[in-house]
Amino acid sequence: FGLMLSNVMLANVKGDAEVSPDIKGGIQALRDLVLLHLEKELLEVDAEGNISIPPSKRTEDAFTKLTHKFYCKKVGQKIYGQNDQATKVLDGITNAIYREIKIQILCYKGETRDKWKMAPLTLLTYNEASYVIAKEESGKMLLLAIDRIDALKALYREHFIYPTDYSPAQYLNRGFGVGDAQGEAQTIKLLFQAEVAYLIRERLWHPTQRITETQNGTELLLEMDVPDNYELRKFVLSFGAKVKALAPASLMDFLKKDRAAREVSWTQTADSQ
Repeated sequence: FGLMLSNVMLANVKGDAEVSPDIKGGIQALRDLVLLHLEKELLEVDAEGNISIPPSKRTEDAFTKLTHKFYCKKVGQKIYGQNDQATKVLDGITNAIYREIKIQILCYKGETRDKWKMAPLTLLTYNEASYVIAKEESGKMLLLAIDRIDALKALYREHFIYPTDYSPAQYLNRGFGVGDAQGEAQTIKLLFQAEVAYLIRERLWHPTQRITETQNGTELLLEMDVPDNYELRKFVLSFGAKVKALAPASLMDFLKKDRAAREVSWTQTADSQ
């Protein structure tokens, strides 16, 4: 477990990046615990009662073998630590969450930059990217991508009391993926063709999901109570023409316009060739 956790902690950090002493120390401690456990597992007692680890069972070899037995394939992950500022931001947020101190940040979205003072509550990993869930001074909850934070200042004299009624799972489950959890939930109805139905059937997409098989078995209906947000629309678009939205009207209208725009684009491309 320690090995897998340490690998997760470093998965999105560039190899030559500087990592804070606290994070390095934590990862090394986890690695040492794994090695200690392996040594206990590899110990053998000879006929004379001597305890040793046979050369054929060296701890480092066993450790390497574990990294091959438990592996995580990553595609499109964000790489942190490509510059000093990115590393400082990641370190600053990790430290502030651990010590329960407030931070002040500058975060950009497109051409705009917003300034916030907040209490960071959770460092979240989702789809190979890192986010911070925080409570802004007004009480509003925020979910921000780490790589979009341009500057960070730790307010060491301003501690906050970690809320006992807060749960990252409950907060995130209000939306789909890491979409707008503040949005109003709607009943989403998606009808999938048989070719992709198994992909829907075998996974938990949201705690509120309800799956219904059609009588003829050629289609599958997925219902969820979530906001109609970017994350949901990205999910629906990934199935192309194999899915049809039945509700809400806003999602149906979006898909209709998207497919019309694609048809125009394809027609123009074909005419130009």
